[in-house]
Amino acid sequence: MTDFGKRGQMTIFVILAIVIVAAVVVFFVIRGQIGVSGIPGELQPVYDYYSGCVEEQARAAIDLAGTQGGRIFVGDYIPGSDFAPFSNQLNFLGFPVPYWYYVSGNGLIKEQVPGKRDIEREIADYVETNLDNCDFDEFYAQGFEIERGEGSVNVQITDLKVDVTVDSRLAVGKGDDSAV
Repeated sequence: MTDFGKRGQMTIFVILAIVIVAAVVVFFVIRGQIGVSGIPGELQPVYDYYSGCVEEQARAAIDLAGTQGGRIFVGDYIPGSDFAPFSNQLNFLGFPVPYWYYVSGNGLIKEQVPGKRDIEREIADYVETNLDNCDFDEFYAQGFEIERGEGSVNVQITDLKVDVTVDSRLAVGKGDDSAV
């Protein structure tokens, strides 16, 4: 191969390397300004915080249901009697765990096994109720304007995971940037 052919081949590799480096630089510059979902980079921390708060509430609900026999909202304590001294629930380390099958104080056999739909509904109710605990005060102090609308929570339990979806309006603004 001639000296000219080697230089031409080298020029192609140099140009290709410059294009790759430029593409990587442009990617990181744009990623810093625009969030993954089209949200301006400056507003992305608010959305990340809210998503983390939803996940935290969902984990708390799932853990609570797991420690309380599939129930989050256990219900009232019903004591037993002299004939049947057991109640409808067991106090286990401060957590009320309802019996799924027990004999009531008047001798009737009671069954209170929660179904999958019951557990999903209770997790959804817990998450929806506790989303108000997501405190945006730190962001308000930084000059963000945040408006969170009422939403709905949908829970689906599968064999290996629990999917929690929150459908809620979250409008965030700061300076000239805003996103919904």
